[in-house]
Amino acid sequence: MKNIVNFIREFYLLDAKRNVNLDLIRSIAIIAVFNFHFRGGYEHTLYNVQAATSFSEKLYYPMANFFLNIMSASFLGVDMLFILSGYLAYISGQKAQGFWSYISQRYVRLVPVVFFVVLLPGLGMHPAKDYFDNLLFLKLFRESKYLNFVTWIITYTVYFYIWIGITLIVIKNHKIRSIVGLVLLTLIMLPGFYPIPDKVRFLGFFYGILAAIITSDNATLRKDKSNRFARILFFPALLAVIIIMSQLSRHWPTIESTPLYHNVFFSCVHVLFFILFINAVIRQPVAVFLPKVSAPISIFAMISYSFFILHATYTDKNNPLMVKLIHLAQFFSLESPIVHYILAFFLTAALASVIFYFLERPYFTRKSAK
Repeated sequence: MKNIVNFIREFYLLDAKRNVNLDLIRSIAIIAVFNFHFRGGYEHTLYNVQAATSFSEKLYYPMANFFLNIMSASFLGVDMLFILSGYLAYISGQKAQGFWSYISQRYVRLVPVVFFVVLLPGLGMHPAKDYFDNLLFLKLFRESKYLNFVTWIITYTVYFYIWIGITLIVIKNHKIRSIVGLVLLTLIMLPGFYPIPDKVRFLGFFYGILAAIITSDNATLRKDKSNRFARILFFPALLAVIIIMSQLSRHWPTIESTPLYHNVFFSCVHVLFFILFINAVIRQPVAVFLPKVSAPISIFAMISYSFFILHATYTDKNNPLMVKLIHLAQFFSLESPIVHYILAFFLTAALASVIFYFLERPYFTRKSAK
């Protein structure tokens, strides 16, 4: 048994230095994105509560609809990912040796999985500009298409990395840094900057920077005040997020079609997620009071990038492999969406583990050796 545990720890590069709280945030956000794309295949699947006859149906239908509505709003997991990325990018940017070193390391981290999972299987099937933009994640050609519908998130992240690289690494003077950072952000926020169409969501990265600043060790007074404030607001913020996600599907068409509502909505979501994120940073690690779940959380966090890129394939209920597997699993007498979810999640996680070992693990091994 000990040998198995040691093998798992070595395979996934688990060590005591990992921040399990941040791993938990990452895992929840990635699973939320998975849930949203899975739910998209069953968009009109809601239970008719009025048609419930037995006690079990009257109990089950409202609960099932509640969770289905939560899944419909789970695209908000992307915004939590942006906050987490902003937090980590700011911290790593402070330690970077130079702009090109910082940016190249980000590409070394991001490109291999996308190249082997997305680009290589479809080689020769798309225009060259599509491959170029999907390899550099810069969306330089307006008409180019994302070959994996989640890689737009990486485009946002890469532009934020460039912003961090210029303002935090290239420019050393604090006053000039602030001016240049504001100018660059203004350019990104202009309507003509088409690689970032949803401007307000891009601002989520900067909540991550704010979290890194106010929780830094050299900001003791500010840190103490923010800690008390964040702890007080944690449960109201969590409750507000749950209510928003459970009710969003009925209001989303109005929010999506009205720019003012859209911007106000995501600004409020960012504030609520910021409060939750601050609590994740400052509170006692999950490993202290839930030691048995810390390893699975960290394992999933380690494979989360590969999982994120892969999941689009297996959340599709029309995928030939999933159709066959769902048919074979029907003897469990479960509804096909439940069977599909279980199969899609664990199949994606298993393949993500293999891809992690061959394409991501070498990066982390070299990084830890430095």
